[in-house]
Amino acid sequence: MKSQYKSEINLLLLTLTFSFLAGIALGYPLTGLLFGLLGFLCWSLYQARRLDKWLAKPDSETKPQLTGIYAHLMERVMRMQRQQERESQSLRSNLERQTLLVEEMRDAVVLIDERDRIKWFNKAAETLLRLDSGKDLSVPIKGAIRNAAFHSYLDGEDYGKPKRICFDENTKSWLEISITAYDIHEKLLVIRDASAIQELEDMRRDFIANLSHELRTPVTVLVGYLETLELQDSSNPNTTRIHSEMSKQCERITALLKDLLTLSRLESMDGKSPSGPIDISSLLEQIASDASGLAEFNNHKMDLKIEPHIYVLGTSTDMLSAFSNLIYNAVRHTPAGTKINIRAKSKGGMARIEIIDHGLGIERQHLHRLTERFYRVESSRNSATGGTGLGLAIVKHALGRSSGKLKIESTLGKGSSFRCLLPLAPKEKDKADLQTEVVEEISS
Repeated sequence: MKSQYKSEINLLLLTLTFSFLAGIALGYPLTGLLFGLLGFLCWSLYQARRLDKWLAKPDSETKPQLTGIYAHLMERVMRMQRQQERESQSLRSNLERQTLLVEEMRDAVVLIDERDRIKWFNKAAETLLRLDSGKDLSVPIKGAIRNAAFHSYLDGEDYGKPKRICFDENTKSWLEISITAYDIHEKLLVIRDASAIQELEDMRRDFIANLSHELRTPVTVLVGYLETLELQDSSNPNTTRIHSEMSKQCERITALLKDLLTLSRLESMDGKSPSGPIDISSLLEQIASDASGLAEFNNHKMDLKIEPHIYVLGTSTDMLSAFSNLIYNAVRHTPAGTKINIRAKSKGGMARIEIIDHGLGIERQHLHRLTERFYRVESSRNSATGGTGLGLAIVKHALGRSSGKLKIESTLGKGSSFRCLLPLAPKEKDKADLQTEVVEEISS
């Protein structure tokens, strides 16, 4: 590029020198110099105009014949154009390949805009979601997919976890939907058929429920016979000890069956709207009072700071299952004489319930797994305390039924905190106002 500029400057100097000499010969040196400069400028502007005209339509067949630096600039533009064409071709090829891959995916893929209108979908979406490329493009996705659970998930804007919904009650079709924010205002939906997975889960849940039901009767009979034998052989210390140990194991089995049935009930009702409202304040006080009568209650100190009349949406059965497990666990898993704090208050439309014990604590690496079924921090812990390993799983599902959340914090040697957040039930005045607004909206 430097050489081109140097050549252009040399040409200018040569033109000016020739013009100056011609002016001297004619007796007007300055006029000759001026005409030479003006001529060079006009020639440069003429070439610049031809280059600009060509740049406006670079694909035209007519390529201007330029000289000097303008020819060099045109050549550079042409090289850049060829490079851009190669890159564009490569991008088009990659895009076509990616589009083909997405088209052939078994999972449905749908792209929607900022107004939730369908912009594009693949072949699998036509099968899974019954979309029609002829009429469903550019229409709102809520109109194309009429499913209340899907609409709720789309409007929630909380896409951290996939949502499994029943797409068709008649065919028992289940779909798992993942939503990802795409570009600035668009959303990418990936939907897969989860019917087989849901069927297996239903079979597992039904199996556990049926097994628990079937085992309850023989276990109850065994407990009855053991009580009879214990009364008959009370004179023999060895026999009494064996009967007592057998009775304890039967009680453990009974408790396990009870928790399995409770968990199965909660799992089968996941996603269904709870009833309510429930006075959680009175319920916590009642559970704390009942826990004081446990055999495991050994000089524990209950410290209750409960705000009165906190109402949440849910069922009394679910709330009782959740908080009785938390409070009873605090009693069972803490040394004698320690304090158990029970806190409850309402703030910002949420009920905050916290059960704090001052026991041994739990190591951090175990916290995220405590709500798993049968997960044990220590292999001997459940045997020592009489737990079933299902308590916190029951708590998680019971709270989830009411859109609640459980957060666990623990420090070794200091104890653990189980914090529950539940949406408050609307007050009677709020419900009346809401009904009025709905009626007015319908009327208008």
